[in-house]
Amino acid sequence: MDKISTWWDKEYNLIRCESIGNVDEASAIETKEITAQLLEKHGPSDMLVNVSENTGTSSKARKELTELSAQKKLGKLAFYGMSLPVRVAINFVMQSAGKKNTKQFQTEKEALEWLAE
Repeated sequence: MDKISTWWDKEYNLIRCESIGNVDEASAIETKEITAQLLEKHGPSDMLVNVSENTGTSSKARKELTELSAQKKLGKLAFYGMSLPVRVAINFVMQSAGKKNTKQFQTEKEALEWLAE
């Protein structure tokens, strides 16, 4: 099933996102809206994104995710578990958004350590 799940992680006080399958525009819009709500409720926050099961992202979804990444209240953005094609797509989205405070990791543990710095 293709979807993006987004929620507040109380243990680490950050936004978590998990991308499964091929991300389409509707999923990206929903994720952008949920992220905006979480940032409004919790204030400036970091985001941890699991893309280990992501198989692709449509061009329209990339546009929406670029807007999500550019949100002022969004702090550090850490991605983990990506394949080479997903890594290329993430780099494109982050450069388009002008987002500088992002890193990509192989494991969740590495990503969480960086976010905690």
